Amino acid sequence: MHFLKATLAFIAIVIATACMCTALTWWATKLLWLKGSARSQNLQKMDKVIIGWTKANRWTFKKLNLVNVNITWHDQEQVFSGKLVLGSLQPPNLDRHLVTPNLSLR
Repeated sequence: MHFLKATLAFIAIVIATACMCTALTWWATKLLWLKGSARSQNLQKMDKVIIGWTKANRWTFKKLNLVNVNITWHDQEQVFSGKLVLGSLQPPNLDRHLVTPNLSLR
């Protein structure tokens, strides 16, 4: 069963990566002669291709039940004090907090 899941995951990721690289190569080549709003639209299409690639990979991992990710924050009440500010010039110092990711392959 593990070999089958690994083979299916490998094939799915290779197909998604090949499609993404093909599309990104085309859009990157178009960037050479586009200007202004057309260039901006092209960059947005490139972003969508990358987002689609990550979604495809996540879908593969989820459907094949490959990885279980569990993140444990130690000293959680100090990290999440309710004072989260987006766009802060000085991010809070989180170096003193220990984050322990637990990855387990199924």
